[in-house]
Amino acid sequence: KGRYGVFRCKYDWAGDCQWARAGGGSGEDNGYGVAIDGSGNAYITGYFEETVDFDPGTGVDEHTSNGHYDVFLSKFDSTGDFQWARTWGGDDDDMGLGVAIDGSGNAYITGEFEGTVDFDPGPEVELHSSNGVQDAFLVKFLPNGYW
Repeated sequence: KGRYGVFRCKYDWAGDCQWARAGGGSGEDNGYGVAIDGSGNAYITGYFEETVDFDPGTGVDEHTSNGHYDVFLSKFDSTGDFQWARTWGGDDDDMGLGVAIDGSGNAYITGEFEGTVDFDPGPEVELHSSNGVQDAFLVKFLPNGYW
């Protein structure tokens, strides 16, 4: 694997690990933000480079960065099983730094981006260009990981 990876672990109230998942690709991958919804699902955001399999289980959900660093948002259920991952970014450094979940299960991701980025991880295009070296962003996703 790469220089860094993303590690996820759920602890109970006594500090005992209930489950752990780790993953990453051949490049640098970092998780920066985590949030838990009302059903116990975990949402993680951060950044990755090169190609990463976001499913730490037996399945494969590979994503390849568009540039140097791209943003990811991944969801795991309350037992640690992988649900989905969404990625987006441009040619430069784009990073997810925080995530929050509202009462309806919508995810809000904040971070920074450079250059021009397509913020829609699906088939549609939602281009935004930074005004300087790094600009802030806020993106909202529905509970299924789409807009």
